[in-house]
Amino acid sequence: MVHIYKMNDYDWVAAKSMEEARTFYKDMTGLSDEEAFDGEYELDDEELDRLQFTETDDFDKPTGKCSFREHLAHELTGGEVAPFFFASTEQ
Repeated sequence: MVHIYKMNDYDWVAAKSMEEARTFYKDMTGLSDEEAFDGEYELDDEELDRLQFTETDDFDKPTGKCSFREHLAHELTGGEVAPFFFASTEQ
């Protein structure tokens, strides 16, 4: 089962475990533990439904919104394999 993990104030990763999410994120960013992580945790059901993912076009213009839960289902149905970078507040 794939879960969403908040890694810090900016980024989320989809992975099967916290360990997998941490390893993936560190490899992806090249950051140290101190730089990469700030209270990381697995999102609960309330957060999966409340947090909104903004979909964008190729020019980063917003095209729609959906819950994190809906976006995760869309990614997995589309063939995405965990672990993968899920969302960020940074562009």
